[in-house]
Amino acid sequence: MSMLIDLRNERWFISSLERGLNVINAFSGAKPALSISEIAKLSGTSRASARRIAMTLEALGYLARSDGNQYFLTPKTLALGTAYLSSHGVGDALQPILRRLRDMSGRSASISVLDGEEIIYVARASASGPLRIHINIGQRLPAYATAMGRVLLAALPDQDFDVWLRNVRLEPFTELTITDPMKFRQIIETVRAQGYCVVEGELGPGIRVLAVPIISAQGTTVASLNLTTQSAFDRELDVVAEFLPEVRQAAMEISGVWNHLQVQNVRDMLEPGPG
Repeated sequence: MSMLIDLRNERWFISSLERGLNVINAFSGAKPALSISEIAKLSGTSRASARRIAMTLEALGYLARSDGNQYFLTPKTLALGTAYLSSHGVGDALQPILRRLRDMSGRSASISVLDGEEIIYVARASASGPLRIHINIGQRLPAYATAMGRVLLAALPDQDFDVWLRNVRLEPFTELTITDPMKFRQIIETVRAQGYCVVEGELGPGIRVLAVPIISAQGTTVASLNLTTQSAFDRELDVVAEFLPEVRQAAMEISGVWNHLQVQNVRDMLEPGPG
């Protein structure tokens, strides 16, 4: 029988690190903004300790503060989960689904996560021939100019997105790149409403991408899935009408595998080691 051994009384245990992680975990979809008193209560620490931890996390860029002196998580906290994706074989487990989507559509399929102002590719099945676009696992691209990035940004709480938009530099990659903050905000609101995003020619000439969210069992967006083509070969193609149902179906399958991996890795952590 598996059991979790409490090691908090060991000499090497760093209690301040535990308290810092508890503060981060105090935030949720139901409680995206917290006062110091609320942080202290939800994290199980004193008010003075909660204040010091919150100020430290703010200085490090993991928390931000509203005018009303409430704290909220910044997109930088998403970087804490990036190592998990590469260290637990997530990409390998999702590869069969990506290959099926690629083979069905004849176009490249990829998965990415948000890391600050960029997306990181964590899995990919590339198309062959003239529709092939060279992207490598681990490659980073600016979130604002990509369909997957906009899907991931649309999933952020309003306060987190406001912070992100204030800090990012919207620089043009092509003449079509959206660089006006107000127009970009409107685009993100549209993505939120429709549940998918299409971007064409903003990162590179003629590149057209359809992206949808990958949603966890808890209802949160954990990653994004895309299908990529080139306008020169698909000039008359309506990618939404042609591929959206299949891409959404693949995203649902990926979500199921993703959630299974999370559960399995938690179980592995709880299993006692040899001896």
